[in-house]
Amino acid sequence: MNNDGWKIKIRKKNKKTRFYVVWKDPITKKWSHEKSITSLAEDLGFPLSLCPNKTDATRIAERAIEKGLILLDDSPKSRARQYGRSNVVEFVSLLWDYDNSPLIQEYNRNESGHKRSKAYVDKCGNAFRTYAAPLINKNAKLNEFDLFDMNQLKKQLRNNGLSANVINNCITAVKVAYRYAQDEGYITDNPIANVKMEQPKTTERDILSIKETRRLLAYFDGIKNPSLSEIKCRIAVNLAIFAGMRLSEIRGLTTEDVTPIINHDGTKTGYYKINISQSWHNDFKDLGLTKGKYSRVTGVSSKLGNDLIMLKDACYPESNLLFGSDKTEGKSPLSKSFIEDTYNEALRSIGISDEERKERKATFHNLRHWYITKMKEKDSRNAKYNELIRAAVGHKSIEVDNLYTHGTTESLIALGVFSEDLLN
Repeated sequence: MNNDGWKIKIRKKNKKTRFYVVWKDPITKKWSHEKSITSLAEDLGFPLSLCPNKTDATRIAERAIEKGLILLDDSPKSRARQYGRSNVVEFVSLLWDYDNSPLIQEYNRNESGHKRSKAYVDKCGNAFRTYAAPLINKNAKLNEFDLFDMNQLKKQLRNNGLSANVINNCITAVKVAYRYAQDEGYITDNPIANVKMEQPKTTERDILSIKETRRLLAYFDGIKNPSLSEIKCRIAVNLAIFAGMRLSEIRGLTTEDVTPIINHDGTKTGYYKINISQSWHNDFKDLGLTKGKYSRVTGVSSKLGNDLIMLKDACYPESNLLFGSDKTEGKSPLSKSFIEDTYNEALRSIGISDEERKERKATFHNLRHWYITKMKEKDSRNAKYNELIRAAVGHKSIEVDNLYTHGTTESLIALGVFSEDLLN
């Protein structure tokens, strides 16, 4: 064995001694690379009749290292030479192996970045390994697989009847792997950087009518002696209806995220500002970035703002989560399933059966679409406010870049005023 990150391995098969060189991956530092001495001898042009002993095997391995067939260091040049010749399937599979991927480890070490959960990594990695890998030439190298090959892969996945979501998971796995390969210097150009994602078939949502929405709100207001958890569900529904917030964003709200909107002269306006900069991630059981990774602000009415201030006062001493769960003493929010089940029960109480709810896709998330639809109906003639609404709900566009984190007093009040009028 050598001390330079490689060693000769001996195996006996059919009474014959076979030699292999095994070496450490310069990134993971694991003994993950192996090649037969016979194969290396062929690559180096040695006669095929050569039957090496251990000394000859060592010399062949040393020659392969000199010629760059075995690369032990982590320099950009070495990485490009070694990984550029890597098998596409093996490389992508490694990058989407949660426990061993250097990329995923790098993501999750970054405290301020968007971490990758095991569920997300497994979703993309398993989709690639199950559906895409069998369709890729098993000998295809990283620096040989190009845009044409990727588009052909998409076509085959589509022809196999896979959904757009599964196809996009496969595309994501490959795109992220190639971007990492380019960033690390394994390849000089990224041939699939511009590959397009599969467009899913859009399913039209049937949002609640004004009458149904009023009855829904009346149901929550009419609960006698509600528990704190039921009060939180009522406020969560109101935030979705009157602020267009996602459930994960609602569950991630903290005491610092809700503040009164103050006039330029220092007086209170009666409206409140909500800072939406994070959401609750079930996979990590912790706060993380929002779905679009953008911070944004929105304005709400005094009634809804006062409800949120009430939740501030009800927070557990060691928690700042507004929607903290009693079960964990506020260390985590009310569960997604509890809020959704409470919402579904409310729908049943106002005459929308489970069957109808499913047919209409009247999910809790659909309340966000209700808000967007009604807000746009109110101000479809005013482009300025249309962009303001886009910013408030996190729909990114060039025009609203600077509205995400810089809502003016006037624009926030306007959102609060608009929301108050949605049921009229």
